[in-house]
Amino acid sequence: MRIIGHHGVQTHLNKLVALVDFPQSFLFVGPESVGKRLVALQFAWTLLGQRDTFDLREEGDMSHPDILFLEPEQVTEKGKTREKNIPVEAIREGVSFLSRYPLVGKRRIFIINDAHRLSQGAQNALLKTLEEPNETSILILVTHDAAALLDTVHSRLQRINFSLVPGEEMQILGALDQENRFLYDFGRPGIIQMALQDAAEFSGMKVLLARLSRLGQLSLSERLHLAEDLAKEGSSTIRLLEWLASSVRKEAQNDIVDNMKIQATYSFLEALKNTQHILQSTQANTRLQLEKLFLKAS
Repeated sequence: MRIIGHHGVQTHLNKLVALVDFPQSFLFVGPESVGKRLVALQFAWTLLGQRDTFDLREEGDMSHPDILFLEPEQVTEKGKTREKNIPVEAIREGVSFLSRYPLVGKRRIFIINDAHRLSQGAQNALLKTLEEPNETSILILVTHDAAALLDTVHSRLQRINFSLVPGEEMQILGALDQENRFLYDFGRPGIIQMALQDAAEFSGMKVLLARLSRLGQLSLSERLHLAEDLAKEGSSTIRLLEWLASSVRKEAQNDIVDNMKIQATYSFLEALKNTQHILQSTQANTRLQLEKLFLKAS
């Protein structure tokens, strides 16, 4: 199994493993679809002294008696899939798992993917484990939204930061045809994997991404139609906007000549993040918010 990019992160984690005073609680945080979950799993197998075994496994074969992996339950309603919050009961089961002695190695490891979906009660249920971990327990929270975690939880975690992956590194995953090469610019290996492995399922999202990637070139009518189509995507709308934000930010960082263009780009980024916040935290009309945002693109 291959991890794309994140060489610095992996080196840092390997150094931590060698410490006498080894941290027991981690927060893996960074953009969506860059490989945080896979690095967390590899780290867990490394801690158990089975890194080589991990490298030979398929991604769907991650079971181990001393690793518990938890992520939000997905529900589909009216053709749209969304994630439910992780309830306190699931965390209590995880805490109980950590309290028992390892079956194979010297540690037990509890990984919580999409930890921003932890309910407040679930987060509070973690506090005792974070404050007084037993000597065999390791807790890893994985998220792209660290702000959703309580300060009391966040402050007790060793933060490991992830970033977007350079496009040239992602090409290791497989060559995309000319029509799809724009996907490399998003810096997220997970997008490329979806495009290569689930082409039919990903086709609709790919079309939206292609339209979003050239938003500044679209006519007024095309922008309004894009807002209408994107508003139908439900929870996927937030993810697509986040992917757009990283692409726009990268464009601004690469443009070191035109100050006016840079200012306009960062102004659009600010509007984009504000729109994401509104759509996540209110019942505002999605299509109207997207129309307002797209009209600001230069």
